[in-house]
Amino acid sequence: MRNAANAIGNLKEGHLVDFFKRINYKKGRATAVSALARKLAVIIWNMIIKGTSYLPPEQYLCLDEKKTWSSKE
Repeated sequence: MRNAANAIGNLKEGHLVDFFKRINYKKGRATAVSALARKLAVIIWNMIIKGTSYLPPEQYLCLDEKKTWSSKE
């Protein structure tokens, strides 16, 4: 899992790459590899145990966007 996470960390784009880069910036590469490896393990476990297919998130909303969106209603 750590080798896969490290390879994902070397990619240019993707939501897992974005996750990796956020952790890498805050806590360092070793922690980012471990965090992404755990995230991959959880994704695979859910796919096997629950029989669900993996659907990557299309877009994350920032907290500012949520506040702006909810205040418009």
